[in-house]
Amino acid sequence: MGPVEMFAPLLAAVLALGTTPSETFICVEWAGHPHGYDVPIYYWNSAHQAYVWHGADCSMFPNGQALNCNPSRIMGTAGNDMSAYNAIQGSTDVDYRKRMAFFKSCRITVNTLEKDDGAWIFRQNGASQASAGSCTETNVVDCTGKFASAIRITAGTAACLSSERGARDYRGYFASIKDRLVDGLNPVLNMPTTFKVMVDGGIKCDAADGLPRFDRDNTGIYGVMSWNNSNAIPLFQQVMPTPECVVTFPASAADNLVVGGGTNRICKQNYHGRRLNGEAAVSAMLLLQQSNIGSSASSRVGLATWVFIALAITGVRTGAK
Repeated sequence: MGPVEMFAPLLAAVLALGTTPSETFICVEWAGHPHGYDVPIYYWNSAHQAYVWHGADCSMFPNGQALNCNPSRIMGTAGNDMSAYNAIQGSTDVDYRKRMAFFKSCRITVNTLEKDDGAWIFRQNGASQASAGSCTETNVVDCTGKFASAIRITAGTAACLSSERGARDYRGYFASIKDRLVDGLNPVLNMPTTFKVMVDGGIKCDAADGLPRFDRDNTGIYGVMSWNNSNAIPLFQQVMPTPECVVTFPASAADNLVVGGGTNRICKQNYHGRRLNGEAAVSAMLLLQQSNIGSSASSRVGLATWVFIALAITGVRTGAK
């Protein structure tokens, strides 16, 4: 057997795994980004051969189901439909509570920028974003002006962190998670208040007015997530061996990471000292200790000001998408 034949299987294995680009962080500036955030920072994930970030979107109750905290309010009836929701225009705590009544559940999103048949495309939870079009450049940082939409892509994080379209305390919160981003862990950016409430013990009700109640905080939730990765537990142990709070998902939910809606996926306290290997058959969200949140992010720290690690623990998907 000659040298070529001897090393052919190894070479094939290396090619199948793909390569790591020279730029592991990229900033995507996209006004009205359909995946929910105008200036997300994507981080390279070798297992999925994609730049990835995670967010959350929330869904209302379908017609015919009761709204939160008041079983007499049925979605789709007068005063309890989309027009009623859209009529809530204020920004007071009561306005937020009125809006919260309409939401049934939230899901963690998997937002990727990846190559498909030689062209870069945007996807969310596996679905291609047609409005973006595609870019055939070899290097993704050369794709500014090449997509169908007005999308600007730059190497690194500076452009996104300095953008006026970034969320409050974006720079400070991202600094708190950047050092925890290793290959296989991707950033979670600015989760909505509804998601925060659903995992912080679930929606509680105020009997006096029949509306949800919660401690509203204007700060966002940031963190890191290992999605659909058989090495998620070792990665998690590497960046944070003793979580204070865990939210678990069944393994079958790797493609549909939903909280709320009767799932009872909320924070489990007092996880110190527990062996994480026992969670290998599920997906889990693990919250960072308060002391691990950078002081530059916010002076108000608590479960309402989260930085978390979320793990989706199943087999790794590889190969072309």
